[in-house]
Amino acid sequence: IILALDISTHSTGVAILKLEITSLRIITASSTNTFNRIEKIVNRIEQLIKEYNPTDIVAESPLPADVGHNIDTYKKLTWAQGIIGYMLNKYNLTYNTFYLPG
Repeated sequence: IILALDISTHSTGVAILKLEITSLRIITASSTNTFNRIEKIVNRIEQLIKEYNPTDIVAESPLPADVGHNIDTYKKLTWAQGIIGYMLNKYNLTYNTFYLPG
């Protein structure tokens, strides 16, 4: 089972895949506080890990150009990635990142 993530601080795309897509959803979080949004997203990803027991995790790795060279947005995305990585470590999971060609 693969857990695929398209990480964002407002809405994170999630796909659960076996040999086919088992589940496809968006995790949304609304708050003016970035860390509150990230916490909600991380908690939901953690619930999905407990529910589906994925063996592999993949996530798109953003580049500054992907966010219009907005350094503040890019910084927040890297915070989200780091916090998700920290949570995955509790389950002895890591995630592989990839870049989508622009």
